[in-house]
Amino acid sequence: MSYALYETRSIYHMNFGSRSSNVVPRAIFESPFVQNKHAFTACLATSPAGVTGVDADNDLHQLNSRLNVDTLKGYGKLMRLFAEIDECVAVLDEGRWPWYLHAGGLTSGNLFEAPTDHLDLDVGGSKDAHPLNPAVKALVVNHTWRDAFAGLAMVYPAFIADREVARGLPRRVASGAVIAQDLAQALELACEKSGTDKAIIFDGSYGSINLTPSMGEFLMDKASAVARKVDEELMPKWLRQRGIDI
Repeated sequence: MSYALYETRSIYHMNFGSRSSNVVPRAIFESPFVQNKHAFTACLATSPAGVTGVDADNDLHQLNSRLNVDTLKGYGKLMRLFAEIDECVAVLDEGRWPWYLHAGGLTSGNLFEAPTDHLDLDVGGSKDAHPLNPAVKALVVNHTWRDAFAGLAMVYPAFIADREVARGLPRRVASGAVIAQDLAQALELACEKSGTDKAIIFDGSYGSINLTPSMGEFLMDKASAVARKVDEELMPKWLRQRGIDI
């Protein structure tokens, strides 16, 4: 089964898109070999503080439904909160693909495509139909993967922390960006250029979001209304689309 697990991961990443990637693992799980040995499946609910609960069932479909509900409740609210941001500077400061950098457990990709509700199954998968978020006014780059960053730098004004960081980026990116003396100056220049002091830092933090005070106040002000909208309007729609009845 360890070989099967490896293959389902590689097939998901290399062959199938997200809407069909469960074909192979589902076929493996429902095979007579696995079903004759399957007793139950258990999942741990985790948080930055540690394990917060456990769920188990010998009916994988029931377990899957409960996990879907919990995921939509938590991530759904954060993703829709990001969609409320009207203007901001995004700071990239972690050694990963830019779209995968985390702030409070939510990736920067959720900000760059925040206007689109990707939890709504009626939304199409074409990137051409979902332009990048115009609320992002500038990028500050202190650390990110080299080659994967170029696409974002073609859309948003980029401010690079210093010349050493710039040397690690593609030349076509560095040549069109503003190179500062240090990270503090890069953020200052980006805020001045964009006309906003609201900034969010994607630095790999899972337990909290590092941001400027003005951004923190903005998100706190919007949080209650977003939570109500998710609970009363969006959750029923998301669950109905997935055939989940709670």
